[in-house]
Amino acid sequence: MQTQSTAINSDYKNRLRCPQITSVVTVDSTVTPRRNRVHNRWSASQSRMALCVGVIGFVAFQSILNLAIQSDWVPVRDPVWFEKFGLLEKHPAFFVPPTDDPAAPIRLMALGSSRTQLAFDATSLCEQISSQLGQPIEAFNFGCPAAGAMTCALYLNRLIEKDVKPDYLLVEIHPGFVTPGQPPFESRWLHPYRLRPDEVTRLRSFGWDVESPPQHGWSGWLMATASYRMSLLNRYAPVMLPCPFGLTLGARSSPDGFVRGEEMSRERYPRALARTKLDYSPILVNYQTGGAGTAAIRDILTQCHEYGITAALMLMPESSEHRSWYGEAGYADVTNFAQGLGREFGVPVVDAREWLPDEGFADGHHLTGSGADMFTERLAKEFVASWITNRKVRR
Repeated sequence: MQTQSTAINSDYKNRLRCPQITSVVTVDSTVTPRRNRVHNRWSASQSRMALCVGVIGFVAFQSILNLAIQSDWVPVRDPVWFEKFGLLEKHPAFFVPPTDDPAAPIRLMALGSSRTQLAFDATSLCEQISSQLGQPIEAFNFGCPAAGAMTCALYLNRLIEKDVKPDYLLVEIHPGFVTPGQPPFESRWLHPYRLRPDEVTRLRSFGWDVESPPQHGWSGWLMATASYRMSLLNRYAPVMLPCPFGLTLGARSSPDGFVRGEEMSRERYPRALARTKLDYSPILVNYQTGGAGTAAIRDILTQCHEYGITAALMLMPESSEHRSWYGEAGYADVTNFAQGLGREFGVPVVDAREWLPDEGFADGHHLTGSGADMFTERLAKEFVASWITNRKVRR
């Protein structure tokens, strides 16, 4: 009997527990999931909204950055140009319309590559010839790294658009950038992201079949930071580029645009010369003039004639070994090309290729500081002073 009673009591207690357990389970299975579903719907809605806001914000930032770059509000698209033009803006004489007033300074500019940038000491030249001219003179060196004929043609056009029209312009002919080739040799440095849309068309007219860069399309609007990454680094963090200093030398530029080259020891010189030859090796075999660069030089001289700028062509100094790389026929071809342009456009030609001893070069074609002193002094005495004086007399 006791065993039966114990069993009944145990069953009774189990029955009393079951409703409580069932009740708890029922509440958990009906109420808690409903709250989770509401919470999940709210979380999903927030996530979608955050994603949409993020995408819209990203696209808006990229589009605004692209507009700022394309409109030149941010000096990023072509850091080389902005660096040099920034220096020129500190010389207000170049932004004044041409005048016959004898009290107004004569504006002289040199346009070319790093050869010009490291050779033409504008301030020193002015000091040497100002007394001979009987009129104040202001000079500026617009030589830029890796600026061949096509780059110079684009830069001159930009200067004219900014109402910069020097009275006298020395135009460098760089033999390395007036050779046939598709793409041209200059394309190694004249990257399309540095161009404006209208400049792409201009380069095509020279004979370079250049494609419009992605920056001019949807890539520029949606991914400006990626599209202009090289230009952004070149402007703001050049040490992060493969070439440690990019294409700018602003930290070493004097106010007149001249960069004084380092003196090169004779022990280091052979290695620097070999590196120059390696850079030029693609154009040295059977060297000849031609291609888009020659059309660009003609474009520069045409612009000068159209806007009343008195121009002269200039072949910059080269070391004896560098001159031998072209071969006799190639060297003569450069001479004939320059002289032919001189006759065609009625402009003088300064052939300074043999002006300096080899000790004046850092690597066969870039001048040392002392080499620049020798070049500037000879240019002032043997050409610039008489060029400007004779031109003033004819006027």
